[in-house]
Amino acid sequence: MATIDKEITGYAGGKEGRMSGLATFFIIIGIIGLIACFILAGFVTKTSKSSSWGENGLSPIWIALGIVCLIQGIALSIVLSAGAEVIRLLKKQNGLEYGGKISKPYPKFGHKRYEVR
Repeated sequence: MATIDKEITGYAGGKEGRMSGLATFFIIIGIIGLIACFILAGFVTKTSKSSSWGENGLSPIWIALGIVCLIQGIALSIVLSAGAEVIRLLKKQNGLEYGGKISKPYPKFGHKRYEVR
């Protein structure tokens, strides 16, 4: 007698998987930008002693640029992660396959931990 075996296949995700990967990419680029700007700020301080910009040369501008780069990376990461989460929730609601995890609500401080089923 023939039996039917159910084949289980993994699903890596469509657009939501790519959006999550892109969010990670932007946070990494923001951190790299911050580090690069701090290195350049130290280099500019050693080589340029322009009186028009003060004793530190252009280093405050490089530090500010690095902080802005990090903030942009964090903001884009949050926006893309939220977009991927919305796509996952819509796919789950419509009974379609989705990739990744759907976040669960955190309990309020001081309350017992609960599980969402």
